[in-house]
Amino acid sequence: MSCRFRLPAAAGAAAAAAATGGAKAASPTAAAAGGASPRTAAAAKKPAAAHKSPRERQIDQLISQQAQFKAAAVEAKKAGDLEQAKEYLRHFKVF
Repeated sequence: MSCRFRLPAAAGAAAAAAATGGAKAASPTAAAAGGASPRTAAAAKKPAAAHKSPRERQIDQLISQQAQFKAAAVEAKKAGDLEQAKEYLRHFKVF
């Protein structure tokens, strides 16, 4: 699915991190054990989307795009471009 509007690269990366939960710190037990446990390593190898239906994947994609528009609106507002921020918010609210 393609979007008519292109988001700034920085806003897209920030939104993608926000949508996926961002970078999470390793647990203290994993750090003390010298790395990831075998159970965590096995879970990391499995793709999470393998068991999702096409509808669930589409919903995930739409939520990700919504987060990108929200992040782009915040970035545009911080940059002082209120008209662009309003435009991104209008698209954000459509989802």
